[in-house]
Amino acid sequence: MRIFASERIASHVAAVVLLCVAAGGCGREAVVPEKAPSAPPKVLRRMDDPAYQKALREVQAQRRKMAEARAQIRERMRELSAQARAALPADATDAQVKAELEGKPQTYPDWAELARRLQELEKAAEKDLREARDLVRARILKEQDDLDKQQKRGGSK
Repeated sequence: MRIFASERIASHVAAVVLLCVAAGGCGREAVVPEKAPSAPPKVLRRMDDPAYQKALREVQAQRRKMAEARAQIRERMRELSAQARAALPADATDAQVKAELEGKPQTYPDWAELARRLQELEKAAEKDLREARDLVRARILKEQDDLDKQQKRGGSK
């Protein structure tokens, strides 16, 4: 009987050892594979892209400032034009008023500077508009290309 009891004890000890090894391992730490950094989600529509919305707001603010500057210059030019028109006869034409403004820089000293600044601002606005059209065209083409690629992947599944 004794042999039988020792066999029982041995089987219990073996079971406990197996449980400990299974539960705690053999002293080695489990290797956990590192997750690859996930890529930012692909944005297929421009208006869903926060970066695009931010850039759009910045461009709108910049264009608003340029428009305000042009409006201030035009207002000052109207004032000078009204002064020149008052100095001329009542039936003076716009060409005569312009000639008066350009012909007497000592009387209307701001006119040439205002005209130059206005021309520079309008050229800058035209350049910005051209660049914006090119950028929007490129984004629309890229967006369409991304949508086409997504549809092809979706259709092949």
